[in-house]
Amino acid sequence: MPRHSKRWVIVPAAGSSRRMAASGQPKQYLQLAGRSVIEWALAPFLERSDCERIVVVLAEQDRHWSELPLARHPRISTAIGGTERVDSVRAGLRALVALANDDDWVLVHDAARPCLRATDLSRLIDELADDGVGGLLAAPVVDTLKRSVLGSPLNGYVGITFIACIAPESAHVREKSLLGSPVVGANRHPPG
Repeated sequence: MPRHSKRWVIVPAAGSSRRMAASGQPKQYLQLAGRSVIEWALAPFLERSDCERIVVVLAEQDRHWSELPLARHPRISTAIGGTERVDSVRAGLRALVALANDDDWVLVHDAARPCLRATDLSRLIDELADDGVGGLLAAPVVDTLKRSVLGSPLNGYVGITFIACIAPESAHVREKSLLGSPVVGANRHPPG
């Protein structure tokens, strides 16, 4: 990464947890080991002094964010997201447009993903330091994955080596069309 490049973070948090309808509360605000899921998701980025700003992209009707102490953190700002994740990522990019340069890095990490380890984040940043586009973290598959269509019997096995994306995706600001896409890039180096 050139010395003048900066790192910015977009955290989509506008999800309504449609697939998790039981709680009545978006999953990013559920408690997990004494903190909300979103607090866990933000922690590895807040621990790094090289992350300039974090834009948390909220649902327009969000009533929970302002209750968290992190809502007043000086390196965190908010934006209003859209219906789909890609709309929220775009809203986050719009919030950064006046601050970020084309060669700066943007990391995107979902608010409902609380298990990002600081070591994995560091590895992603280090691996992409000289990359021209970006990438994402992937994890080796340890179980058999089966393919099926909802309501249909098993159609076979998925023959893949890695599952993506377990953690942030990262790309240069100039590659904004990649951010928020279902797959940003390939993991050229398996996790070690």
